[in-house]
Amino acid sequence: MEWVAVSCSSNPFAEVTLDATTVTATSTLGRIWSFPRNAPQHVKITEDPAYPWTS
Repeated sequence: MEWVAVSCSSNPFAEVTLDATTVTATSTLGRIWSFPRNAPQHVKITEDPAYPWTS
């Protein structure tokens, strides 16, 4: 592991997938985070049920 994602909520990730370029994590609230493997500081929330315009 080269880096760690931390959330202010407990148990934030219900599912995590990994491909050649991206780590995708789905939170327990349905928020989807996309972490580029080569630049994790550029994380994007690609879907958020609380903010429908992110979809």
